[in-house]
Amino acid sequence: MTGLLIFKGEFFKYFNEKKYLLTMLILFVFNTLSVFYFKYLSSLSDQAVDSSSDVFAAFIALFGLLFFTSYIATFVFMFYYPFHLLSMDYKNNVMALLVASGVNRTRLFFSKVGAALIWTFAVSVVVFVVPFLVMLMFMIKSADLNFVLYSFLEGFGVFGKSFVEIGFDIILKLLLSTVTLFLATIMLKGRGLSILLFFGLNMATSLVIGLFNIIPIKLNFSFLGLRLYTYLTMIIAILVIIVLGLERMKKQNL
Repeated sequence: MTGLLIFKGEFFKYFNEKKYLLTMLILFVFNTLSVFYFKYLSSLSDQAVDSSSDVFAAFIALFGLLFFTSYIATFVFMFYYPFHLLSMDYKNNVMALLVASGVNRTRLFFSKVGAALIWTFAVSVVVFVVPFLVMLMFMIKSADLNFVLYSFLEGFGVFGKSFVEIGFDIILKLLLSTVTLFLATIMLKGRGLSILLFFGLNMATSLVIGLFNIIPIKLNFSFLGLRLYTYLTMIIAILVIIVLGLERMKKQNL
């Protein structure tokens, strides 16, 4: 079986998980509606509305709680869902069947990581980015565009970076998180404790990267050199974790 067929098979499984697709749709709807809700709240101060009414206050509080819960649910879902994507073949004993049928483990590894990475990014766009763009449109209508962009970049700690650099940062961090999660999943064969192992591996990786990033600061690297060095350490960390995961998977008794 070729890597492309395995890759397509992963997406076929994703599209057939109706309950998860329905969950994504519900989160998308609630997150988008919450933007309109908060836009409405911000406009109350400019309108003569009897906000002292008990019924009115109850509705405002109810919808506020509902939308706050939807945001919490979104973050929980986006944390759990990638783990589900990478572990479902272990839990359903599909991984053992694939390997027994002669599927190349290297192709299987990269196909699963690639499919999970792309799908997770697409889901993130739906449940986070689209509602955010709606909110950004409202902000642009009521404020200066330069002020909005400045506030956004400053709030996310990326002021002074180009959009290419921001995109590269996101891709590297998402890839590092995905391969680390898959390594944890492989080591514990998809069991629930894989999430705790992921936390441990993620903390260890962050600590090592942080220690190595002290070197260019001590050597007085330029601002550009510091960024390039940071990217290099992340890429090396990704490659090391990929090698560890791949070697573990090759030697694994399924």
